[in-house]
Amino acid sequence: MTASRWLVTLGAVLGAWTLAIAEPPAKPAAVRPAASAARDEPRYIRVVESDKGKTLRLQMAVHEYKPTDADGPRLTVAGAVHIADLPFYQALQAELDTKDVVLFEGVKPPGVGRAEHDLDGATDKARAEATRKRIRLLATLAVAAKKKTGDYPASLDDFAAAGDKRIGWLVESARFDGWGNPLVYTVAAAAPADNGDEPADPDADKAKPAKKRPFDIVSTGADGKPGGEGVNADLAFSAQKPLSRDEVPGGDGLQDQLAKAMGLVFQLNVMDHSKPNWRNSDMSIDQVQKRLDAAGAEGSALFQMLDGSSFTAQMASLLLKFIGSSPEMSAMFKMVMVDLLAHTGEVLGALPGDTGTLMEVIIKDRNAVVVEDLQKIMAEEKDVKTVGIIYGAGHLPDLEGRIRKLGFEDDGVRWVTAIEVDVRDTGMTTGQVRQLRESMRRSIEAQLKAAAKKSKRK
Repeated sequence: MTASRWLVTLGAVLGAWTLAIAEPPAKPAAVRPAASAARDEPRYIRVVESDKGKTLRLQMAVHEYKPTDADGPRLTVAGAVHIADLPFYQALQAELDTKDVVLFEGVKPPGVGRAEHDLDGATDKARAEATRKRIRLLATLAVAAKKKTGDYPASLDDFAAAGDKRIGWLVESARFDGWGNPLVYTVAAAAPADNGDEPADPDADKAKPAKKRPFDIVSTGADGKPGGEGVNADLAFSAQKPLSRDEVPGGDGLQDQLAKAMGLVFQLNVMDHSKPNWRNSDMSIDQVQKRLDAAGAEGSALFQMLDGSSFTAQMASLLLKFIGSSPEMSAMFKMVMVDLLAHTGEVLGALPGDTGTLMEVIIKDRNAVVVEDLQKIMAEEKDVKTVGIIYGAGHLPDLEGRIRKLGFEDDGVRWVTAIEVDVRDTGMTTGQVRQLRESMRRSIEAQLKAAAKKSKRK
């Protein structure tokens, strides 16, 4: 296959995936000569050419805001792309670590939620349900840790060490039950060879007695004491059904595979969100699904794409492995990624129906969580003088409007390179690259016009 046909094919494939896995930037840069870049300068994300078109750089904005009230904290808001070059994340980590508080993005597993808010005034039934979900989350993390290290973590404090940087804040979010009591995690002294916690086989003989599980996770109920009845009764993982194969993480997710195919890294694999000043400021998956259900939108396809369970995700995984096997294809894929990320916001903004409702929840509802957390800091933590926020660039236009309403104003912006591409690595000439990028731009514009006409007819 010729280089031109490869680029067109990869562009189409990546365009479809971007709708599912990329955080959508809202004000993209058009592909244009550097001389005209000052006109209609992007505010959140841009593509910059240098060395006569031999180098492309996807750059993300880092905005500074100062309070109109001198007593408020200064804000540093960094636009993120979730797959990028390692130095991009290293630079953001180094800067954000210096802030008093960092609010970061990360949709959480079911049950984690934001307990300090979600369970205020909740019934005991709601607290018990949240507790069961947290117990089950910790169980999946325990099994995942064993797959990676060969042993179950000895305690909840050992989970992060047995897993990776992503595990620490998940465990911290889930280690207390719905009443605020610590969950009790214990490991059997000698786990049986056939572990009863492993994913259940749907074809297994249901008449066989359940095997003893090698670990347990227990809540002592509303009173915080072992035993009891009613709302005070213990809730244990050993009383729940075994984990299914779909619940236990296995192998790399699509984001990891996409990054590896292009020689990039996945944000959650390299940034440390477990530091004391870093706070997860986001919704949980079950909260997102609840909002989607209320809006009459279907989000299951997106979640299946993200977790790799859909047929599309499985096919994408095979293709990514193939792309990663060739340096030229990998470079082409990265180049297409740069331009598509710079245009995704326009495309997503024009999508009708459930997709538009989905993006409304993914962007605005999650931004509301960030602003609520920021307001709480301003009201209750007067000693906090600097706050960092790192969120997907697609959130920034709406988030910036909310921040301004709280009484903040611009105090500077700088650009950080997220992905750099040497187009010569694709095996194409700079002339061929420019022609094909322009062709992609025209195709995107045509799709946007068609979507706009269709929307007007409705």
